[in-house]
Amino acid sequence: MDRSGGVEMDNTPDLGMVANCDIEMETSDIEMDNVKLEVKGDDEKMDLTPNAAGKSRLTFMDLPQQARKLIYKYVHLLRDCTICITGEKSRTKTRDENSVACFLIDRSSPETNPINGWESTHGANVCDHPPLPCNLFWVSRAVREDAAITFFSHHRFKATLRNQMDLLTFFSATERHLQYIRILHVELHPYDYRSIKNAPGIHRSIYNLWVKFCNLVPARMTRLRAFSLKTRVKDAETAQKLVDAMDNFPLLNECALYFEYAPVQTIRTVARHAVSKLTSQVDPLEQPFRFRDLPKELQLMILRFALTVHWDHLVGKRRECVASAGYVTFQDRKRQRNPDQFPLICCEECTAAKMYCFCYPRQSAVSSHCVCFRSPVPYFLVDKEMFEDARDIFYSKNRFAFIEEEPEYMMRFLHNFPNETLRLIRHLTLKFPANYRAPGRPTATRSERSLTVSWSILIRFIKEHFDLERLTLIVADMGTIQSLAVAVEDRNKYLRRFLKLFTTLEGIHSFQVYLIDDPMYEEIAERWVMGDRYMRNLQKKGALIPFYGPRPLRQTTQS
Repeated sequence: MDRSGGVEMDNTPDLGMVANCDIEMETSDIEMDNVKLEVKGDDEKMDLTPNAAGKSRLTFMDLPQQARKLIYKYVHLLRDCTICITGEKSRTKTRDENSVACFLIDRSSPETNPINGWESTHGANVCDHPPLPCNLFWVSRAVREDAAITFFSHHRFKATLRNQMDLLTFFSATERHLQYIRILHVELHPYDYRSIKNAPGIHRSIYNLWVKFCNLVPARMTRLRAFSLKTRVKDAETAQKLVDAMDNFPLLNECALYFEYAPVQTIRTVARHAVSKLTSQVDPLEQPFRFRDLPKELQLMILRFALTVHWDHLVGKRRECVASAGYVTFQDRKRQRNPDQFPLICCEECTAAKMYCFCYPRQSAVSSHCVCFRSPVPYFLVDKEMFEDARDIFYSKNRFAFIEEEPEYMMRFLHNFPNETLRLIRHLTLKFPANYRAPGRPTATRSERSLTVSWSILIRFIKEHFDLERLTLIVADMGTIQSLAVAVEDRNKYLRRFLKLFTTLEGIHSFQVYLIDDPMYEEIAERWVMGDRYMRNLQKKGALIPFYGPRPLRQTTQS
């Protein structure tokens, strides 16, 4: 049939959206008539006739839409997890009717999580909800239509395409209400998860399957607004063939494409052009609008939106997400990193379906809504005027941080910036990671005397080259990984002597200290630098420890 995208479905029963539920839907007409007679007999016993006043009874469809949604949610028809259309029947389901949450993969671990043969630090939700209440669709035609429209327009959906049967299952489960799907994630791969190539055999079969699905989208999924595809290809030619099949897709609000674990620039280019085409109405043949023709206020607003950092994918573990969002870390970003030691941490905004990670760093993936940090250098190279505007916004509106306790590295890094740029920085954080400290050695490998000299030079550099009246400086120590109280005490004594070096920064806008092992000393250190302005500085101090999160419930203070 044409409407099925080339899939033979003439002899397929109309399963509707419940094709994958636990109940059997091949009910004959005679059985359905028996059910209707039973329901009619029950209605007569319940005496549901109009009352003496002549007023008709209140039906379910007479309730407001919000009330009906609450009822659907109560019976587990509506839920927050992603619904796998092709895998709903085989999903592990709980029998606890009070279960309203999904099992989440542990995202606090920096290691990658294998999910159905794929690796991702995003970690898709593992749903353990009760079975879908398919009996609800047998109540009446009106309830069936209302529940189905609410179900398909509310949920995020996932479909796995491995063969013709998967496509048939997807179509059978959604045929009547396919047009109401708004968010869809598709996984395209053979059973053994091999990479798709431009070759005969299974590769050509997978490609033909993808073409049939793409032909189904523009004709039947007119309300689709967020789409993501995860597959594996090794070359840009195969990636181009896959995206060419998506030419007739409706205009999308969000789009994400994933093609390979490793970063391949040619594949990224293909994916970037495809995402831009699917989410933009701009005709490439038309003359582009000149950015400089906009009013200056609009230009600055656009630059602030483009250059304000939301998430740096090199900040650390998942549990630090809230406390480290919005920071730009000063480190060597071109250095090759071991995925086991430095995993890709997803921004969790790259796809509306909340399935896997589509962030671009260290993988061949492109997302229209990824908010991971990107280098501002392309904005600086347009012209002199653009350079000045982009530089002023980038360095004044973002928060910057050093994440290692190495004053000489900080000095070498800052020394490369011109004075005009350094004076634009408004927020600088010095984060000291949690390390193992041996008793009697509160610092790392260098002696305290050598470190004191290096820190003194760095602090003097900050005083001479930064605009202290507008600078907020934060020192955050993550504590000592050591159960011996002597080691923690030695480290605290060193930090107290170290923090006295910052007393030379007179007139600084704000100076904040966070000490995991010695929180009571934070006030003393801040008063040394801020003096009479300490109370105003305390009001600006955040509740979260940078790069750590909420304070530990139990803290031991060493005297």
